Amino acid sequence: MKRLFAFLLVFVVLANFNESFAQKKKKKNKETSENTTPQVSKVLLRYNLTKGNSYTQSISMDMNIETMGMQIPQKQNMSMKVIVTDVAANGNQSHEATYEKIYLKQSSPMGDMEFDSENPSKQPAELEQLKQLKGTKFTMVISPRGKIVEIKGDSQQSPMQQNNVEYPENPVGVGDSWESEQVTKNAQLGEMKVKSTYKVSSINNNIVEVQVSGKIFIDNKEQGEMSGTTKIDSKTGLALESNIKQKLTMQMQGMDMKMDSSINVTTKM
Repeated sequence: MKRLFAFLLVFVVLANFNESFAQKKKKKNKETSENTTPQVSKVLLRYNLTKGNSYTQSISMDMNIETMGMQIPQKQNMSMKVIVTDVAANGNQSHEATYEKIYLKQSSPMGDMEFDSENPSKQPAELEQLKQLKGTKFTMVISPRGKIVEIKGDSQQSPMQQNNVEYPENPVGVGDSWESEQVTKNAQLGEMKVKSTYKVSSINNNIVEVQVSGKIFIDNKEQGEMSGTTKIDSKTGLALESNIKQKLTMQMQGMDMKMDSSINVTTKM
């Protein structure tokens, strides 16, 4: 049983104006009001980094797993240093990431388990694989539109995928929306597919904020949903901040399991 809980711990290794004011303004100068409707230009979202650029990405997750009548809360944090090592002629970019910090904590009827890559006294033998994770590298090859072309290296399933957005072909403005589909494979779950819809809610300076919603499929069976917001830097194409909530209902090792999680990702150049 304790091995199961240890497995669960590492398993997850994503203007309206005030009406009265508007009416007063309309009465004051109806003609001006009708002719000065603000127009927001559209932006073309693309990855626009150059070789040698670097950034840090931090991922935090609060999760609750419900199984066998038990509630098992988890907290996970990790950070990675990422360097753009190559930009190909077709615009595909190679982003090499190195795990710098990993923290996980889980509470269960079997007791608490905690791992901290920065604290040798909090590195239990059951979580030895997390100790080995620090310092490992992997590379994501990303197209200009944000599609993950390839993942290679020590981590074949990157947590950075949770913050990845595949951009539309054409420029978008406030109110515009697009869809994307992301497929990953997991040794325990099988094929996981996320079908997402993105809708632009605001554009301020270089920051494009989008509302995110989607369905999660495991082996082509719908088993969850997700929603949240993402802020994108239109200059670099990087998602600077994402706040996503996910709900999953599935089976693992023959047990019914519900997983509710809140995922927060921040990126800093």
